[in-house]
Amino acid sequence: MIKTARLICFWLSAATLAAGFWIGGYWVGSILILLLAFLGWFWIRKSDLDIGSGGFVFYVAGAALGINLKLPAEMMLFTLLASLAFWDLDAFYQKLCKVKTDLTTSKLENTHMIRLALAIGIGLAIGLAGLWFTIQLSLGWAILISLVIILGIQLGIGMLRESPGTE
Repeated sequence: MIKTARLICFWLSAATLAAGFWIGGYWVGSILILLLAFLGWFWIRKSDLDIGSGGFVFYVAGAALGINLKLPAEMMLFTLLASLAFWDLDAFYQKLCKVKTDLTTSKLENTHMIRLALAIGIGLAIGLAGLWFTIQLSLGWAILISLVIILGIQLGIGMLRESPGTE
C-alpha cells in the first residue's frame, strides 16, 4: 500500500507542477518536468533507493520557480503538498524495508496513512485560506497569531505522539 501511495504522490507532484507550467504558457518547462519525472520513475522501478529527498527538493524548487513566474499558486500548493507526501511515504517505505516484519506492517501503514492524510488536509486548508483571503494586520498581530498557530501545531503533534497505536 505504501509503495503504491508513494508512486501516486510522485506522479501527482509531477502532474500538478507540469500542469501549472502548461497553464502559464511554459510548455517546454512542462515537457521537461515530465521527462525528468519519467527518469525518476525508472530509477524508482529499477531499485528501491531513497530518492524522496531529491524528488522533494526538485518539486519544491520547481514550485518556487513557478511562483516566481506568476504561475497559478494553487497548482504550486498542490505540487508542494503532493511532494511532501511523496517524501514522507518514501522515507516510511525505506524504514519498512529495513524492518521486514509482516505482523505489524499493515497496522503501521494504516496509522501512518491516516496521520499523513490529516497533515496534508490541514496543510491544504491553511494554504488555500492563505491564497484566497487577504487580511491586513500589523506586524505585532501577525507575530502573535503565528506564535499561537505554532504552539497549537506543537500541541497537536505532542497529542498525536502520545495517542495509542504509536508503539
